[in-house]
Amino acid sequence: MERIDDDELRRWLREDAPHGDLTTRTLRLGSQPGRLQFQARGAMRVAVIEEAARLFELCGCEAVVVVPSGSDAAPGETLLKAEGPADGLLLAWKVAQTAVEAASGIASEAARIVALLRTAEFSQPLACTRKNWPGGRALAARGVWAGGAVMHRLGLSETLLVFPEHRAFLAPADVMASMTALRAAQPEKKLVVEVGSEDEAMGFARAGAEVLQLERFSPAALAALRRRLDAEGLRPLLAPAGGVTAANAVDYARAGANFLVSSAPYFAPPADVKVVIATASVGTLAKRDLADRGTYCGRLIPGGKSNCSFRPAGDIQPMSFTTGKRSLRRSAMGTKYLSPHPVRRTVQRCAQQAHVGATHQCLNVGRYAHAIHVGGLHGPSPLESRSRNQHDQAICPSQGTQPAKAYPA
Repeated sequence: MERIDDDELRRWLREDAPHGDLTTRTLRLGSQPGRLQFQARGAMRVAVIEEAARLFELCGCEAVVVVPSGSDAAPGETLLKAEGPADGLLLAWKVAQTAVEAASGIASEAARIVALLRTAEFSQPLACTRKNWPGGRALAARGVWAGGAVMHRLGLSETLLVFPEHRAFLAPADVMASMTALRAAQPEKKLVVEVGSEDEAMGFARAGAEVLQLERFSPAALAALRRRLDAEGLRPLLAPAGGVTAANAVDYARAGANFLVSSAPYFAPPADVKVVIATASVGTLAKRDLADRGTYCGRLIPGGKSNCSFRPAGDIQPMSFTTGKRSLRRSAMGTKYLSPHPVRRTVQRCAQQAHVGATHQCLNVGRYAHAIHVGGLHGPSPLESRSRNQHDQAICPSQGTQPAKAYPA
């Protein structure tokens, strides 16, 4: 499933902390190492947990997804783990938690309706409307998809759906001719018409409507319309809309609906995610979780500091870096961008001594250094400003290591 892009995720963070976290800054908690877990308080279908992990990464932390989006979680099950400086954890914490709770509430309700249909041996899709809160389409859509449903419409730009509100601007005598002209002007699109009565539905079916969206039809009314359409040899798709919920979804499917249009998942209660935060020794999450999974999270370190990683000997293959706009990490999990920030072309590697039982490697990448931050390095958040002039040295934090001179591009 496609992840929400970093620009949108940064917008969420800026909305919540446009000038930083006043409480954390005043308490001077910034560099203290901590760890965090998201846990399901109740059974839930998980959604946007990958976005939550990325929010922590953008705030300078490491994160591991334990239960991926689209999976069911049991009460008490851990969904995500993160580790990093206190300011990063506390900056991402509430934004990430709220996103997961909102999207997982949508996913859980969508999954419940789909499960009811499948248990009753009906295969009709559940199509969720665009009636989500303004600005939340990306989050809502990922909740819908994680729940096994589909999006009815992602917006006005992709489909033809003629509402009574459109027809209010047409002369009654011109309505049917307008439908014919609409189909001719957009031949690759299906003509969908929302109707509020059986007679209206029959008229638009005769005019060539390919999908009839049945506003507030009962299951009995849908079944009666289907019989009347069949008698005239008309076979438009029938999609009940308005009031379709888990309580009546199977009744609509049994009545002959081709698919079900619903906004109900958007108004379901959010899932309940418990957040546990504690202090931590440096690097514990990296050694326990990241190394086991072969996944390493990126962190920008300003001022020409070293690009450092440590890992148990033989854990994964050596890191690979490009010399273009972004640095890459290759492992058994594939290739991952470490950071969206620029990377200079000159890369210097220096082999280092063992560090807490791990193989240590330093890389300096011109003026901007990227850390495969599994050792718990701390510094300014990637959201903070960075100087491009401090690039004279790269210092590896392992014991007994000498500074490695940087070579800017």
